[in-house]
Amino acid sequence: MSGTGHLSELDLLRGQVADLSRELAERDRVAQDLREHSDLLRAIVEGTAAETGEEFFSALVTHLTARLKVQYAIIGEVQEDRIKKIHTLAVSAGGALVDNFEYELTHTPCSTALTQTFACFDRDLQATFPLFQRLADLGAESYCAVPLLAKNGAVIGLLVVMDTKPLEHSDSLQSLLGVFAPRIAAEVERRRAEQERAQALADLHNVMESIPDVMFTLDAQGNMVRWNRRVEEVTGYSPEELLNKPALAFVPPEEQTSTATAIQRAFTEGYAEL
Repeated sequence: MSGTGHLSELDLLRGQVADLSRELAERDRVAQDLREHSDLLRAIVEGTAAETGEEFFSALVTHLTARLKVQYAIIGEVQEDRIKKIHTLAVSAGGALVDNFEYELTHTPCSTALTQTFACFDRDLQATFPLFQRLADLGAESYCAVPLLAKNGAVIGLLVVMDTKPLEHSDSLQSLLGVFAPRIAAEVERRRAEQERAQALADLHNVMESIPDVMFTLDAQGNMVRWNRRVEEVTGYSPEELLNKPALAFVPPEEQTSTATAIQRAFTEGYAEL
């Protein structure tokens, strides 16, 4: 074998070794990134797992700003008014919770994010949305967000992170934010259901108080759980005495069987006369 041929084979071997070294280094880097991503996700999950409702929203945004080392993290709910808006449910700025606020969606990055599975502007955010003054007020230069989806698929809000400098590793944010989006959406829907229930109870109370006759609500065991003021006036009982009092306590013994039957029929058929 000539010396020239030997050197050529040696160079080829060196090139293959270099390629293999680069491939191994890349694998190590990817493995390290995965470990860091997993550790980051675990830390945020552990920091928010015990919380629900408003406390969960607050805990999540503060953990996101701290762990991701970004300036802002926001959970916002879509308000379906005449002009579509976002009302924030929790905002962390520099690791501290700040007051919630509301803004119209026109000329905002959020209007884009609501139509995509993931929206990211890793730099030049103010230049991209010059008509949204709040970005300048916050000094925001980068933005990533995932939509919050209700069970029926409707978009009900956003999970947003923003920073005052360009975002690095923005590609990994999609998977990380996407992990928390379903939990946030479930909490938003639960919050809405509680608000609707509270409003329904308030409406029921107003209706009951507007009726001059005796009116009350029984639980499945036939005990009083709600009533209007007329009940207190007629019976002379205090609210504390009326709560959970059996309805049959107001009925003569000889009528208790027929009354109990009517109460049961009202529960099963929706209506009964006595």
